[in-house]
Amino acid sequence: MLILQPGDVFADHYRLTRLIDTGGFADVWEAVFLSAGNTVALKIYPRLDEEGGKNIENEYRNQADLSHSHLLIARYFGRHNGYPFLEMRYCSGGNASGKLGNCDEAELAKCCYHIACALEYLHENNIVHQDIKPNNFLLDSGGNYYLADLGLSLKVRQTIKKFTVSGPGQKSSFTGLTPPAYRAFELYDRTTIGDQPVKASDIWALGASLYEMATGQMPFGEFGGLSQQRDPQPPSLPGQFSPQLNRILEKCLSKETWERPKASEIAAWAHNYMQKKDYGIPVSAPTIPMVQRDPKKTEPVLKPIKKSRPVGLYVLVATLALAGLVWVWARSASGDHKDNSKMVLAVKTDSPKKIIDPGHTGTGPGPIIDSSKNIKKDPLPPPPPEVVTTSNPSVGDPPKSGMISISKIERAKDYLKVYFILTRQSTDNGSAGFSIYGPEKRSSCFFVDVNDHQYRLLRISPSGTNLKFGTSKYFNFSATFQKIPDDVKTINIIEGEDRDRMDQNYWTFRQVHVK
Repeated sequence: MLILQPGDVFADHYRLTRLIDTGGFADVWEAVFLSAGNTVALKIYPRLDEEGGKNIENEYRNQADLSHSHLLIARYFGRHNGYPFLEMRYCSGGNASGKLGNCDEAELAKCCYHIACALEYLHENNIVHQDIKPNNFLLDSGGNYYLADLGLSLKVRQTIKKFTVSGPGQKSSFTGLTPPAYRAFELYDRTTIGDQPVKASDIWALGASLYEMATGQMPFGEFGGLSQQRDPQPPSLPGQFSPQLNRILEKCLSKETWERPKASEIAAWAHNYMQKKDYGIPVSAPTIPMVQRDPKKTEPVLKPIKKSRPVGLYVLVATLALAGLVWVWARSASGDHKDNSKMVLAVKTDSPKKIIDPGHTGTGPGPIIDSSKNIKKDPLPPPPPEVVTTSNPSVGDPPKSGMISISKIERAKDYLKVYFILTRQSTDNGSAGFSIYGPEKRSSCFFVDVNDHQYRLLRISPSGTNLKFGTSKYFNFSATFQKIPDDVKTINIIEGEDRDRMDQNYWTFRQVHVK
């Protein structure tokens, strides 16, 4: 077992500052990357054998191509004495667990929008997060939210659990499962879902997290969806929150898996509120009256309570149905009707069925008529025109090699774009070849550093191996980074750590002044 203390140097390149979080499958430390002097977050896993380390590495590689402005993805994988670790961006604002019960509606809408956008991106790529909770909503210094701690695959979980069991017959504390309070009903009933996780479970956990941020309590107590079996309806939000927000959380926390909205719908509702203080969702009366109740009194009940209904009720329903059929027959016989050739009798059944994720379309399998095409939906307001400010920057400390320079920098609403000029050396013969890599390689410029805050490289164009100068002496390419704050006028563009550690400093620009 690895015992670490603040001040220790880990893997020769990181000085540990403080332990941020522990539990699950790994410990998370705040650390200083000694070569560049910037603050990072290190996620250190328990010691594994060669196969286990490879499994973690493959998991990292599978996520390396993901890129979203509100998704926190590891940017480096390494191993130290058998301990796999990931380097991630450090978020100085901590996580949303410090805001539980202290969020107004504007703050909830912002959190909802940022996290739902990240979830939408994951779900579009057929990835289920599997661990949505306020502890994984991280904040930067500007109060923006980032979704962290992308769930590990079942194979990796089993690998790590094998190495974290204390002894024969003892269970590991590293369960790797979402805390019960954030687990949807279907995660407790394994007879209704397959082995693969479903996106709708992320939506339930998001609804539970937002409810907790608003009230400081869980909607169904410590047992989450298991308690929902007894009482399916979530409790109402306090009166200071709008009925529309209450309706959104009600839909997210639906016991019926496929009745929950998609992440894209939730993001659109939150975006509407941020733009015009209106979510744009109708508030309809719920099937079951919403009541205030104490979430602490939610003991798990394994079987639903059957309620008897008066015989007279069934007689009344049957009589009304018969009368309706007679009326339709009479209109048809008299010829006083419109064309009924397109009429379809739709029946929704409550019979048990196997749940298979159909891409989370919002409706489940069964003979249900989809009338969504006939419903006119309010579109999102068009985005404002992109404002791009271009500057010809001065560089206080240019690279030592002199091969590369910056021609201009563009600042836009959602990105920072830097244009580079690579000059062929006089010793190059013919069409000199070289390589420029994008975010997937650490030997390229990969982040902008501003006061110990890092802004990630999103893409680079062109990129690849064996690029050619051709007959030209110059080669132009551009790198697009995450947006930096508007008040920042000086940045550092830092290259991959491999060359930086060797002090070659080919790609590092310091004290770049931009407008």
